[in-house]
Amino acid sequence: MNPYSIVLLLTATINLVLAIFTLRQPSSRGASELCLLLLALALYSFGYAFELNSSDLQNILFWLKIEYTGISFLPALLILLAFRFTDREHYITTGILVLLLFFSSVTLILHHTNISQLFYRDFRTDSDGIFMLAAFSKGVWYWVHQIYANTALLISCILYALMAKQSIGIKRTRAFVLLIASIIPWGFYLLYLTGMSPENLDIVPFSFSFVGILYVLGIFRFQLLDFFPIALEDVFESMSSGVIILDSKKRVAGFNRKAASIFPALSGEMTGVPVQQLQLMYPLLSDLFQAKELTGAEVDIMQDNKPKHYYANINPVIKRKGKLLGYTVILNEITANKKKEIEFIEKEKNLKKQNLTKDKLLTIIAHDLRNPFHIIINLSRIILKQSEKGDLKGISRTAKILHDTSRTTFNLLQNLLEWSMIQKEGLRLQLKPLKIKELVVNEVQELRHIYEQKFVTIKTKIPARLSVQADEQMIKTVLRNIIMNAIKYSYPDHPVVISAKDSEDFVIVEITDQGTGIAKEELSNLFNIDKNFTKKGTASEAGSGLGLLLCKELIQLHGGTIAVKSMPGKGSTFSFTLPYRS
Repeated sequence: MNPYSIVLLLTATINLVLAIFTLRQPSSRGASELCLLLLALALYSFGYAFELNSSDLQNILFWLKIEYTGISFLPALLILLAFRFTDREHYITTGILVLLLFFSSVTLILHHTNISQLFYRDFRTDSDGIFMLAAFSKGVWYWVHQIYANTALLISCILYALMAKQSIGIKRTRAFVLLIASIIPWGFYLLYLTGMSPENLDIVPFSFSFVGILYVLGIFRFQLLDFFPIALEDVFESMSSGVIILDSKKRVAGFNRKAASIFPALSGEMTGVPVQQLQLMYPLLSDLFQAKELTGAEVDIMQDNKPKHYYANINPVIKRKGKLLGYTVILNEITANKKKEIEFIEKEKNLKKQNLTKDKLLTIIAHDLRNPFHIIINLSRIILKQSEKGDLKGISRTAKILHDTSRTTFNLLQNLLEWSMIQKEGLRLQLKPLKIKELVVNEVQELRHIYEQKFVTIKTKIPARLSVQADEQMIKTVLRNIIMNAIKYSYPDHPVVISAKDSEDFVIVEITDQGTGIAKEELSNLFNIDKNFTKKGTASEAGSGLGLLLCKELIQLHGGTIAVKSMPGKGSTFSFTLPYRS
């Protein structure tokens, strides 16, 4: 037996052993197709080995039939195997199977019978070389089969190339192994067709030894047919958690589909790249990867223009002997939990505010309202006694005090009612265009007896053209409270100045006094319900602290802001903004 035949028999044996091994893996993906493919390759190599040892035409024809029993079905099996291993099983329909088997069966029948010389013409032997070889003219179906076989190889190569491009890690390696296994026999076949093979031998069967070795490499090194590793990778890819695998030098070794969706910068080109490059694209990851001690951390990332929250854990991968192999970064989305946490905090905050509101109301009712009513009752009793004595001057003096106390108490009650309605979301804005100057002049006139009694003057500097879009009653309440505060804390013969100006989309109203002023550390307490801040006026006027809280709520309802600037002993300036309307 010649050396070429020995090599071919060895190739056939390798493929036969692999076919038997594959047959014992029935649950593995593509096992049946691969087993049949290896058997077909073994038949091809086996038949060709004995063809090269034949000494007459009859023996050559016999071994050619053995060869074509395998050759006829190789294209169909190549395509089916490619569909299986590239996750395109849905293409294996009944129609596709019938079409593939039809071409293979016709090739087998026409080769064995050579009906109408569709496969061979002028069949003879060629003894010019060191072997007796078959020589013939090629019929129509021979070329049909060649086109069919080359198309099958091309489709297989394209599918494996696409799989290699779209995959990562071991799955990509598998794709490359299968791609090379498909290209090698194709390359040998092209050499044969171009007449570059030695002694005009069909060298394609010799390539099957390489193909067999590649499949052995795939089976035992990359576990192409091991059911569980494939299942584990499928699980890895379908995990709801994002997973990034780093090597011991913190270079990206792999990642799953979820991780790639979280960090779009992750792609096949990132494999082997230091994780610092990922940190440059996503600065929020810096603290996570640079920490001295591996720990978990929350990571906020924008996805589809929406903020997404993840909790990331870095876990070291340690070998049994304590050697560090790398790290796994696991990202679990906590957006829903974060949203619930924010809602819980907001509810807790609202509940706290409601409790503070209730406490504030009870305090006002218990103290700020009860005391004025005691005064009103006592003053009424005094007036009764003075009327019995006919003391008209005393009645006038006491009545004036009673009137001021009643007015102050009424203002407190009105503030209390409006503020409580806001807390219950009972107030609704009734917007309309309002002239700022008219509102201020009317409120100043209403408070005339109060500031004249304290010998305080009020000046206005407001352009007549300024208008706002606001609720009239609410803005009157704001002006009344702030102006009364300015009067309360002003010294006699010191003016209160009310001014207004426009600024882009807002009108700014300012009320400035030259009174007692407010200490810096007390300013933050003015609009804070947590702090029960009150201060007596220059004539010992009492206050509840409710007025400014109400002003803040009413201005915020309008979409404006309220602020204060003050210096002890030099006075205060309260300002608020309202939407501008020309």
